[in-house]
Amino acid sequence: MGVTIPSAAGEVKESYEISNSLRFNAGDSAKLTRTQTAGDRKTFTFSGWVKRSRLGDRQAIISSSIDGSNESFLWFDTSDELFASESNEATFGLRTNRKFRDPSAWYHIVYVVDTTQATSDNRFRIYVNGVE
Repeated sequence: MGVTIPSAAGEVKESYEISNSLRFNAGDSAKLTRTQTAGDRKTFTFSGWVKRSRLGDRQAIISSSIDGSNESFLWFDTSDELFASESNEATFGLRTNRKFRDPSAWYHIVYVVDTTQATSDNRFRIYVNGVE
């Protein structure tokens, strides 16, 4: 993906390629999929760099189904906060109190799910730029 960096005056300062990067356009319905066929289906970690393209709109980052009925979701919600949800636990919902309203910023997001933890507070965690 090509990246152009404008200067403060608006002219193009630098342009370069970021290898192994992806850009999803809203109208394309593009997505990545992976089918897990073996291994531990009670834990997973997502880690990636994300840049917002629209504010005030729900934008999915990850959706994961462990067994076809129990799903985990991570998205930016309409209030520009990160929200995580687990469909098989009606009371579970994890929301950041931080607003993500800078469409020029890159955010390193780590979403950790470990359903083997006895304490519900330890089962789902979100880290943004190294801060939980």
